[in-house]
Amino acid sequence: MVDQIKRKLEDIYTKYPAIANQCLKYIENNSTIDNNSTIKIFHRPWIAPQNWGIKLFEPIKSSWYKDFQERTNKVIPDFYESFLLTTNGGFIYDLSLYGLPPSLYNTGLLSRTVIQCHDLTSANNSWIINYEIEREYFHFGGRAYTFDENVGYFYKKDEIISIRQNGETINKWYDFNDFLRDEIEKAEEMMKEEIPDNTKIIIK
Repeated sequence: MVDQIKRKLEDIYTKYPAIANQCLKYIENNSTIDNNSTIKIFHRPWIAPQNWGIKLFEPIKSSWYKDFQERTNKVIPDFYESFLLTTNGGFIYDLSLYGLPPSLYNTGLLSRTVIQCHDLTSANNSWIINYEIEREYFHFGGRAYTFDENVGYFYKKDEIISIRQNGETINKWYDFNDFLRDEIEKAEEMMKEEIPDNTKIIIK
């Protein structure tokens, strides 16, 4: 199974090394690929019986872009379109990169019975109002900032920003891979604080 996962990670490694390196770092901890071709890295039973630290989903269908635009009156930026064509969003510890849930874009209904990415449509139509930010921004993810508060990720005019709900800017980036490197590192640091002291973790 590990070799199969590594093969599926090859394209991600080429385009988004920060994500792939994190997967490979923890891949020996009961990782798997499920029936929906979702990559699941780093089983964490101390959180829940079916919890994995990292989940990456099958790429989207390009035909879904028009549907997204009609639902939100927004266009997915080129850098994020390329990302979704590689992995349809994902979870990296308490960091979430939003995508287009297959159940919604295949059937018109958002299913709660299967594990899917967080929904870009909901993020840009409703979740964004929880932040003091212009609605024109593209809302594509977020992570735990503290154990009591999340920050959101937004994009506009070549600028990626991380902000608190009160509108305070935490950081800015002009390159998606720089953003991934920095934010995944912070998410990993918080994740490590939750590992029980008597738990053996294999780190490559």
